Amino acid sequence: TASPVTVLKDDKGFYPSYYAGTVVRSETLKKHPALRDILMKMDRLISNEEMARMNHAVEAENRDEKEVAADFLRSKGLMP
Repeated sequence: TASPVTVLKDDKGFYPSYYAGTVVRSETLKKHPALRDILMKMDRLISNEEMARMNHAVEAENRDEKEVAADFLRSKGLMP
């Protein structure tokens, strides 16, 4: 359904971009070196628009965070 909301441009840069990073303990990478390549698949994967849509799904549509994340990963071919 269409939302009665108008998206405004943040021309003053009030809101930060959704830049995300992966954090993992070096001990974990030592124990599981293949994890590095797996985590790098997420590098620059999520656009600001996609993050905003996912936040909206959780905050406004009351969808479960795990479900929203799983749907996103499936849409990118990273999860069956």
